[in-house]
Amino acid sequence: MDLLLCISFYFSPSDVICCRRVSKSWQECFTNPYFLRTVLIRNFPEAREVRALGSIGLIKFPLATGSSRSFSWVRTFDNVAARYQALYDGRPRSVSKIRIGEGDYCPVRPWDRRFRSYVTLNEPELNWTYDCGLLVYLDPETNCYVLVGIESKASSSVTIPFDMTRHSRSVRRIRLIDGILIFEWSEKDPLPSLGYRNPILRHSVTAFDIAQQRPSQAPDWSVSLRGEWNLHPLGLNPEHDRFFSTHNATHYVVYTWTRRPAATMTTANIKESIEIWNFQQSPPKLIKRFKESDLDYYDIRQRSTPLFWKIEIDERMIYVVEDGCRELIGSDVGTGLLPTTYYERVVGIPIIGYGPSWEDNGGPGASTMAIKSLGPRRATCRRYEGSHPSRIKIREFRGELAQICISVTVQARCDPQSIWIEGKNWGPVQVQQNGAHINCRRFEASFGEERWLIGEDNVNRDIMILRFDKTETRTGRFPKRQFPLQTQSLAQKQNVELNLDKSA
Repeated sequence: MDLLLCISFYFSPSDVICCRRVSKSWQECFTNPYFLRTVLIRNFPEAREVRALGSIGLIKFPLATGSSRSFSWVRTFDNVAARYQALYDGRPRSVSKIRIGEGDYCPVRPWDRRFRSYVTLNEPELNWTYDCGLLVYLDPETNCYVLVGIESKASSSVTIPFDMTRHSRSVRRIRLIDGILIFEWSEKDPLPSLGYRNPILRHSVTAFDIAQQRPSQAPDWSVSLRGEWNLHPLGLNPEHDRFFSTHNATHYVVYTWTRRPAATMTTANIKESIEIWNFQQSPPKLIKRFKESDLDYYDIRQRSTPLFWKIEIDERMIYVVEDGCRELIGSDVGTGLLPTTYYERVVGIPIIGYGPSWEDNGGPGASTMAIKSLGPRRATCRRYEGSHPSRIKIREFRGELAQICISVTVQARCDPQSIWIEGKNWGPVQVQQNGAHINCRRFEASFGEERWLIGEDNVNRDIMILRFDKTETRTGRFPKRQFPLQTQSLAQKQNVELNLDKSA
């Protein structure tokens, strides 16, 4: 076994699977749990299976325990190797579709921003959402929102108790993060006239808890109401007003940008605010509200030339992210304020209290400034590559734990959008299907991770799931383009062998 472990440093994952076909003795050697554990940890240390095994102690403790005897190292190794080979090749192993209903859906109007007059930079507003293997969409048969797990084909759907007929609701946005499902909706009947020509609609937020049931219980997931509150005290106009929000397991934050019609768009016609809600308690409570004067203090007031891109949140801070490029055009572009060719700025504000804050600038020649930093969010300018952005990332899905990056990119004026996958040990690879590059004019990617890429068919309006997981067991059948071999120094090899001896 010691000799086999030394030789394994020169084997790629596909070599390990192919060597099993030589003879019965080789089959026994290359399916040994000690050997597979070593190769798995060395080549795929960030894979979700390796992280799960580390959490239950099968990585550090001996393999002779009762829990590890029932664990199939061969199946786990084959699944992980096949998945990363598919990611490395950029070829999904299977494609499935889910039909969704239309319903009464009125998406939030995005900023009017375009890159070189032909590419929109807005995040897609969808009538469905995904997070951690759970998919929520509108069932066309029942006209109700349902929750389904896409990891297993045998997973049953659960109806979300969100009544669309109550108050004549119209869904504006839906989002699932950290087991909390958020519906942002408006009433169809306008509020009494306040002197404005366009109708003002009352907007509200409804939150649901998503919890996994015990294995013996059915269905697999339970959905319960967390709370409901008003999104904006005065209501919003769907045509002129915009709001951007996010949440985590405890807090909800929303930035609103309202404009009242006038002869000219001036700062006096625009009202801005940021609200932070705590929905840990019932009913949810507004814990902080930033008015125009507060936004001026943090220098994040957008006025009539917005640079606002998105808002983020973690356990301690909220982050306002500004983004811009001098080649952007549209009625909602603040290019006159850009100091460089492309620009990204992040301002962090504590959820509790009024300081200290965090600010970080990114771009050619931009200075980085941290004021008593509390937050890890940095301005990376990953959307723009090169001093002259001939390549721009429309969307990017980063699996920080698995260190997999999937991006939707435009490279030149005449080229359509393309999807690229980049790993820790290999450069970007363009995603293909049936021997050809995916047509991004039809497929709009919205969510991605190491197991699959989920998007929407722009023609049929169906949800498409491109799976990189292994769908069937085929021993030893791999493309010629092999997953890159992990190289380690002699000291690292000795440490791995030493750790194996201690665990054995």
